[in-house]
Amino acid sequence: MDFMGGYKPAKCRIAIIQQDDSHYFIGDYGWTPSTTGARIESAVWRAASDEINKVLVTAHSYGWNAEGTVLIAPIRERGILLGSILMIFPDPVPDLEEAGNMLMELGTPMGMYLALHSLHQAGSQTVKTSGGKLRSVKEVNENPKLTQRQILVLNGMAEGMTNHEIARELGYSVSTIRHESMKIYENLGVSDRHEAARVALEKKLV
Repeated sequence: MDFMGGYKPAKCRIAIIQQDDSHYFIGDYGWTPSTTGARIESAVWRAASDEINKVLVTAHSYGWNAEGTVLIAPIRERGILLGSILMIFPDPVPDLEEAGNMLMELGTPMGMYLALHSLHQAGSQTVKTSGGKLRSVKEVNENPKLTQRQILVLNGMAEGMTNHEIARELGYSVSTIRHESMKIYENLGVSDRHEAARVALEKKLV
C-alpha cells in the first residue's frame, strides 16, 4: 500500500493460484473482515458476477475496470503465472498507465517470493507414479527425460496457454498435445499443468 500510496488505494489483496485453479489469499489490506487465508473455488470465481471477484477472471493479464477504480496485475516468474495482485481505489485513477506500471513492478519481487514459496512446498509433497509407488516430488524430478516437443508443450503450459492454443502455436492436433501433456506429467512426477510449470521453473526447463 505504501508503494502505491500516491494513488491513495483503499484495498489490496494478493492471491496465489493453486493447482485446482482456486484462489488462495495470502494477504490483504482494507477488507473487513479480512480475507487472508480464505479460498475461492474455481467454479465460484469464474462465475462471479460482482466486480471485485469477476476481475479475477482476467488474472492472466493486467487490466483495469471500466471506471479506473479496480486494477489487477498478474504475478509471474519466468513467464509462469503464480498469482495476482488486486488493488481498489476509492476514486478513478487519472493516469491508468503509470499506476498500472507501478503495480506491475511490484509483481516482479512478489513473483520471486511466491516461486520460492511454491518450490519449498513442492519439495515436501508426494506423488504416485505410473507404477503406483509413492515417491517425493524431488525424487521423481531429479532427471526428467523430456523430448524437444514436450519441452515446447511445457513452455506453452508455463505461459498459461490452453491445449488448443498450444496445438495452434506448434501445429499439432489437440489430441497430440493432450498425449504429450500426460507424458510430461509422468516424466516430471506431477498430476497437473500448474505443478508441471513449477517443476519447469525449478529445473529451468523453460
